[in-house]
This record gives sequence, structure tokens and C-alpha cells, in this order.
Amino acid sequence: IGILIGRLFKLNPYIIAILGRITNLIYYLSVIYFAIKLMPKEKWKNILIVCALLPMSMVIAASLSPDAIIISTMYLAIAYVLHLKYDKEKIGIKETIIFGILCLIPTMCKVVYIFLTILFFTIPKEKFKNTKCRIIYFAIIMCIILIPYLVWNKIPKPEEVAIRTNQTEQIY
Repeated sequence: IGILIGRLFKLNPYIIAILGRITNLIYYLSVIYFAIKLMPKEKWKNILIVCALLPMSMVIAASLSPDAIIISTMYLAIAYVLHLKYDKEKIGIKETIIFGILCLIPTMCKVVYIFLTILFFTIPKEKFKNTKCRIIYFAIIMCIILIPYLVWNKIPKPEEVAIRTNQTEQIY
């Protein structure tokens, strides 16, 4: 968003990069705030605060790297699962979709984060209507993640467009 704003106002590249970094930091701190609010136990809130405010975490948060989005969203997903595990009486489709979206964001950046979905199985089975419901909810989470991921990867990226490498053609 910061980069788009900078381009919109035709600012120089250095200012655009600074705007991107500031926007990334604001996103990171906002998501961490909600993760801390959602975390069920005070002890875990303190652990999350310490991890999120480590110097290396803050350096990543204030960079142009997608890692700031990945890390903060993963903290929020973990806090949400713990919230479901300890604070919620029953888990429904709404909670499942929210967790699926929280898992989708890091997975779209790096596919290895699809394993974040395994946290769903830390929620006690008593929180679901039955075992079949639990499996269906997990299947919904996987669909929420895999369908956009597969569609996104079918779109050709600029680096995949054929480049002429014949040196003779380039000279003439």
C-alpha cells in the first residue's frame, strides 16, 4: 500500500521504499496487537510480546520483505487456535473459515506454511459436533488454502515469460 501511494504521487524510489517499510511495520504491529488481544492466557501473551518485539523481528517487520506479513499472520493464527481451544465452547463454520484465511496468507507467500493447518488438530474433539464435522472443517480449511494457491500459481509471472536468448537475433 505504501509503495502504491508513493507511485501514485510519483515520489522518488527511496521515498517509495521508505513508505513501503513504514506500511509493513504498521501492518505487523496491528496484527500483533490483535494476536495479543486474542491470546487466552497472560503468560502466553507475555511470550508473544517478547517474541514479536525481539530486535530481529522488528528489523524484519520494518523491511520490504513479505516475512513481516508471514510472521505476524502466523502469530495471529496461533493465537486464534489457542483462543478456540481455551475460550470457545463450540467450533463452527465461521471459526473454521477465519482460521483457513489466517493460514492462507502465509501459504500464499511460501507454500511450506501450509503445515500451519495442523494446529487445527490441537483443538479438542469435544468442541466439534462430531468427528465427521471435524474432518469436514479441516477439508474446508484445505480448500480455502489450496484453491487460491493453485490458481495463483497458474498465472504466468514476468520472470516466466519467454526471453530471447539467441545472441545472433539480439545483435541484428
